[in-house]
Amino acid sequence: MRDGKLFVHVPQAEWRNELIFLKKDLIEKINTAMHQDIVNDIIFR
Repeated sequence: MRDGKLFVHVPQAEWRNELIFLKKDLIEKINTAMHQDIVNDIIFR
């Protein structure tokens, strides 16, 4: 995590594509669970 960006290693391209579609929901769920806006973006590699 750096500058509000969460970096996630995803070894399979299929999963990476699926997670890209879910990115907005994942960011919202993470921030809700943490009770603050700490993640602005998720970078899947």
